[in-house]
Amino acid sequence: LPQAEGACDTCGGTDFSRRADDTSEAVKARLRAYAEQTAPVEEFYESRGVLQRADAMGAIGAVSKRLSACVEEALA
Repeated sequence: LPQAEGACDTCGGTDFSRRADDTSEAVKARLRAYAEQTAPVEEFYESRGVLQRADAMGAIGAVSKRLSACVEEALA
């Protein structure tokens, strides 16, 4: 639960918007697709010890640097 009703705990923002396709059914479909299509790929690479994880939350530049570091490590 958020610390303050109607406000983002991270930035304090109160101007929220919802995507047109953020319906209960659409979210269920995306979660089902993840379980069927993405999770097996993650398990495949993790079982081989080559899975890289990067925190994708934050500014684009910071996330880009974290992803680049993962690629550099994988190529080393």
